[in-house]
Amino acid sequence: MAGHTNAQSLVANNVIYTTYGSASDLLLQTQFEVMNTSSNSMDVLLQRYDINVVPGSTNNFCWGPNCYGPGTYLSPQASTIAAGATDITFRGDYQPNGFPGVSTVAYCFFDANNPSDSVCVQLNYDASPTGVNELNKADNYLYITPNVADNLATINFKVKENTKGVFKIYDLLGNLVRVISPKGQYGTVVLPVSDLKQGIYIVSLEASNKVAATQKLVIRH
Repeated sequence: MAGHTNAQSLVANNVIYTTYGSASDLLLQTQFEVMNTSSNSMDVLLQRYDINVVPGSTNNFCWGPNCYGPGTYLSPQASTIAAGATDITFRGDYQPNGFPGVSTVAYCFFDANNPSDSVCVQLNYDASPTGVNELNKADNYLYITPNVADNLATINFKVKENTKGVFKIYDLLGNLVRVISPKGQYGTVVLPVSDLKQGIYIVSLEASNKVAATQKLVIRH
């Protein structure tokens, strides 16, 4: 389980988010929280970087009260985050437009009055030709649906032969909130989430005492 990336004041979960889907999907989305750990209110701007994107695909983001088109890389307006507060307005949208492949996009959040106070998160959008079924070719995988979840989430998983998997669920502060030991090396686990607080969690699939796959889980009641 990766920890957090700490700037002077801004904090965002530092795992590499991978969102799976099909090239035929209209939209793949990723959401996460950005926290201001300082004792002062902060106006935060967002910069997008297209690290490696599939030709023909498009991507854009929402930040604060507004959503911006694919041609916008720097948010024209800042989102004000109060001291000690968490902003949940970020959303990264990715449109495969029928083109399969993995696109990598980075988002960096920074204090408008002190750009060196910043934190960056990397997102992978994996649009396969045949959707989630393509994951069956992998030695290890983890796929959660629905995501956003209210009462129940379904975890589809697979681990290598002769290994035993375990799910560990963490909150954004890195606290371990639940451990699940599934039976078998592949299958489906139903996860009740109605008792978990609303927010973003990281589900880690571990096999042979190593992290085999991770995915974020958004809970919204």
